[in-house]
Amino acid sequence: MTALERYAVANVPGLTAPLSVRQFKIGQSNPTFLLVDGAGRRYVLRKKPGGQLVATAHMIEREYQVLKALKTVDFPVPTVYCLCEDTSIIGTPFYVRPRWLPPTQSVQALTSVRRLLDCMFRRSWSFWSAASWPTRGCRTSRPKIALSGMLGSACAQGSILLA
Repeated sequence: MTALERYAVANVPGLTAPLSVRQFKIGQSNPTFLLVDGAGRRYVLRKKPGGQLVATAHMIEREYQVLKALKTVDFPVPTVYCLCEDTSIIGTPFYVRPRWLPPTQSVQALTSVRRLLDCMFRRSWSFWSAASWPTRGCRTSRPKIALSGMLGSACAQGSILLA
């Protein structure tokens, strides 16, 4: 078993080995991978790119915290299972979540992924004033910036949420 398989089996509920790993070919600044476990269940792994990075760039940890906090207020985002900051596993921090699509009625009501993401982006601001982010597990001091970057980038290049 690889280090990733050992970590994922121990930290992602229901995940079984072996894992197949395939990188999505869409243009994201944080590499995104499809994981398929031994039972055929699909997950997404997002990680920092390799190499020397500016300390505040590619904050996958902040992305994880914001998604986790948004889930607590019933915002339509995927559940995040685990954040791994141990670089000995795959070389950079990463998190794992299920492969996810928003509720069917949302997809049917909107004609494109871009419009769906734009809607989610605008809806997120309404939650911002009502939510107490530190009490919802969001340790970052800049969740609004993190969400803006995550969803703004997704609108421009593809989708981190719909991967």
